[in-house]
Amino acid sequence: MTPAAIPPSEPAVTALGTVLRRLRRGRGLAQRDLLQPLHLGSHSAIVDYEAGRRIPPEAVIEAYERFFNLAPGTLTRMREQALAERAAWEASQALLEQAAAKTVPTGMPHAAAGPEASAGVSSDQPAAAATPSAQAALAGRPADAASPSPPPPRQLPASIEHFTGRSGELVRLDRLLRESDIAVPVVISAVNGMGGIGKTTLAVHWAHQARDSFPDGELYIDLQGFHPSGHPVSPEDAIGRFLTALGVPEERMPASLDARTVLYRTLMTDRRMLVLLDNARDTEQIRPLLPASPHCRVLITSRSRLSGLAVREGVQRISLETLTLRDAIRLLRRTIGARAVAEPGATAALAELCARHPLSLRIAAERIAGDETMTVTDAVAVLSVASNRLSELSVEDDETAAIRTVFGWSYQTLPSPAQRLFRLLGLHDGPDLPLAACASLSGLGSEECTAALARLTDSNLAEEHTPGRFRLHDLLRLFAHERALVEDSVQERATAITGLVDWYVHSACIARVTLDPHLPPLEPPPARLVVPAQRFADEQAALAWCELERQNLTAVSLQAQQFDLFEQGWKLPTAMFPFFDRRNHYGDWIATHKSAAECAHQLGDLEAEGKVLCNLGSAYRPMRRFDEAVDFYERAIVLMREAGWRTGEAKVLGNLAATHADADRIHEAITVGLQSLALFEELEDAWGQALCLSNLGNSYARLGQFDEALRSQTTALEVFRELKDQRGISRAVNGIGTALARLSRPQEALGYVAESVRGFAETGDVHEEANALRDLAEVYRDLGQPQEAAARLREASRLFEALGEHWMVAELNTALAALMQQ
Repeated sequence: MTPAAIPPSEPAVTALGTVLRRLRRGRGLAQRDLLQPLHLGSHSAIVDYEAGRRIPPEAVIEAYERFFNLAPGTLTRMREQALAERAAWEASQALLEQAAAKTVPTGMPHAAAGPEASAGVSSDQPAAAATPSAQAALAGRPADAASPSPPPPRQLPASIEHFTGRSGELVRLDRLLRESDIAVPVVISAVNGMGGIGKTTLAVHWAHQARDSFPDGELYIDLQGFHPSGHPVSPEDAIGRFLTALGVPEERMPASLDARTVLYRTLMTDRRMLVLLDNARDTEQIRPLLPASPHCRVLITSRSRLSGLAVREGVQRISLETLTLRDAIRLLRRTIGARAVAEPGATAALAELCARHPLSLRIAAERIAGDETMTVTDAVAVLSVASNRLSELSVEDDETAAIRTVFGWSYQTLPSPAQRLFRLLGLHDGPDLPLAACASLSGLGSEECTAALARLTDSNLAEEHTPGRFRLHDLLRLFAHERALVEDSVQERATAITGLVDWYVHSACIARVTLDPHLPPLEPPPARLVVPAQRFADEQAALAWCELERQNLTAVSLQAQQFDLFEQGWKLPTAMFPFFDRRNHYGDWIATHKSAAECAHQLGDLEAEGKVLCNLGSAYRPMRRFDEAVDFYERAIVLMREAGWRTGEAKVLGNLAATHADADRIHEAITVGLQSLALFEELEDAWGQALCLSNLGNSYARLGQFDEALRSQTTALEVFRELKDQRGISRAVNGIGTALARLSRPQEALGYVAESVRGFAETGDVHEEANALRDLAEVYRDLGQPQEAAARLREASRLFEALGEHWMVAELNTALAALMQQ
């Protein structure tokens, strides 16, 4: 440094000096009083330290911290900032010396020896060293414009061959690039997603396309945030690699993170560069690597959501989903070739078995492409066995590319409660779970479960696909289930499933009584719930919950039997009966109740088994599988009589009578219906009597005994109104209306039948609403209003179509065609 180079006053050193002076004065000490504690021979050094003319050596700073009882590092960080600013100032001085001497230096001036050497400080604007010439001087390269400059760093890895899909994400990244002229300190795009979803592939592919926008080069580093070694790259090491790429010699490399950060940001000033931070672990690993230049762009990939960046740095987040089916098939075809084109159905099935997960697709495709004897159908057959899937989705000579390994990296970074919750979620066979069910499965309270779920979603090991509902990707579910079998005992898994089943049973029993308070009470087995069971404000809320949870309720019902939870196993489907009776999800209805029947049989509970068999008959009846319905009802009657449950016997007889009526066995329907009515009268069961009378009224009408039909329906209506049973009221007024219509009194019939349509719609009974619409169409036809009749037939057809009752749709279409020809 030339004698004329006098360091100006600088904020970091001045701030450090001010702190040292206040510490001394706060103790009432003179400068000489610090000589012994600081191991100094003269107080003149202390004068310079407090005046900001010299930077204390590291040993002196540590002595200050010990003497004044400061937390270790309190003053050290201030010293490192001052040293970093000094490095920037010295770089600018090196440029001035070069210009004055008209020589080409080979590097920065060497600092003098000694612990307090080079005590000069930087200017109060460190960016002065960020001019191209100053940057060159700091990096140790020529500043003369005529001298050749080293090429800009180009560190991007090669782009993957056959890049497929992600058009929307590429457009968004391009849009962020076009916003480069906006005066913001830094724009960050974080691409996050589960392991193997294609984050790095997308980032590198886009970066190669955008290289021309970054004339000063690009920096790339794999931060190994989820590496199997468990040792992510430290920020100090990462910045050190970047500084090396920017031309900083090893001997000029600052030691501390703060000093390296200042130097890195100084060198990046005014450069137009892309910084690609791949596989980042967390915000703290990333933050020091962010340049302050508005001309640089940073692209980050991570399995974490990096929420902290959104708060402080305004991160632009891109969350990757699995590929669309179309793009997944394209990826397979590009790798497999003609065999995939020749087997379109099998290729689509393979894409779905790989869950449209990019890494899984590439592994499967490479396996087929490398084996000329394997067809796509062969691969589908192997992967269709769930227990094989994770093992098959591996690469023989690259363990790091195996799906199991990739998922394991993310899993190992989780705290223990989140790991356990992840494993237990893999035991659930349904599509997703609400928070309360997750807590019940894990045995965690709501707050603890929320925290564990937050870790899972932040690591992209689970997804909150709608507010408050969580699910696992198909392949992650297999991995989680596999980990549960390895890490959790049989008893631990059984306890978790029991907690989940109990919560759903208690909630479903509350839904049952809310939907139909006239059904016999169903008490759930005693259980200690970690969160309260679901409750419902009204009938519509209960119906909506049952619809939302239907797939989970079905899955949990079947799992109850698998885990020998026999009481829960028959009660949960039985609690769902009023929902199934309104919405007619026949597949779920029959599957759950067949399982429930086996559970009740295992318990030897005749009454319970009879209830379940009765409900099965009620599932087959609207499907017009009358012989099967009758068989279940007759078996249920035998069990009811053996159990001595007369109310149950009366109910089943009433259902059997209605089934005979539907099958056009009207006389049998009336005979059995009268038996049911007599039992209900004996039991003084008003609701049962009303239901029997309404069913008998329908049978009388079928025989042309309309006056008897009207008497039965009118009596039933009075009882239903006393009981405030809206579904019963709708049944009775519909029966009255249809009887009036057949008595050639369509104008009177219109009001009754229309009322029944509204009543069934209000209670959510879609099946009966559709039937009532068909009846209303007949009334409009009799009134000579074919357009109104056609409109109601179309409405009924739409509802039956939604219910999957295609035979009714065909019947209504025939009626509609005949109506339009009139």
